Amino acid sequence: MDSNQTYEINETEKARILAEEKYREEIRADLAKLRTPSTRRQRLWNFLNTSLGIWLLSSIVLGGFGFLYTTSQSLMTERRSKATSVRKLDTEIASRFLQWYRIGEVEEIKRDFAEPSAFARFYGWLIKPPNQAANFLYVIYPVFPEYEQRPLISLVTELRTLVDGSQELELDKVVDRLVTWDPIIDPQGSFSAYRKKVLELFMLPRWKKKVST
Repeated sequence: MDSNQTYEINETEKARILAEEKYREEIRADLAKLRTPSTRRQRLWNFLNTSLGIWLLSSIVLGGFGFLYTTSQSLMTERRSKATSVRKLDTEIASRFLQWYRIGEVEEIKRDFAEPSAFARFYGWLIKPPNQAANFLYVIYPVFPEYEQRPLISLVTELRTLVDGSQELELDKVVDRLVTWDPIIDPQGSFSAYRKKVLELFMLPRWKKKVST
């Protein structure tokens, strides 16, 4: 081994020893601060000024910010998901009303479903899951595939769980009418009057603004 290599190793070892001594000195200084008689507040302040105290405090602060950030992101994701569900349900419900109403403008439908018992069957097209039978001429189609097997009352009930305040009361009334109203028990005199009655009972402004009847 030549003298130059020996010199390099010695310099490296010297730097390591000096670093270790400096670290030990810092630890001794920190411990001395903690042993110095003082008030509780001073002892806490002295501890927070040590390497351990700074590390602990930074861990708590960073952990707190991390928790707040994660919670905030979770709440934002939940709100976005809720808003998307509300929008889809409103769109699905409004579309069914619109399709049903437009089918009711066909002369054949007006003629064949004018009597109370016949209109009750036509009303069933609105409140039951969409009928997609291939051999059926007049069909109400779902907007979103996941709602294909869902009756109207199921959609309104789910929507009611996602809204607040006065909107809940409006949807509660719609659910109640879907359960209790019967075209046979409440005759309207004509097909046109029946259709108008259905809109009065069930069509809320939130759905009316999505369609033009």
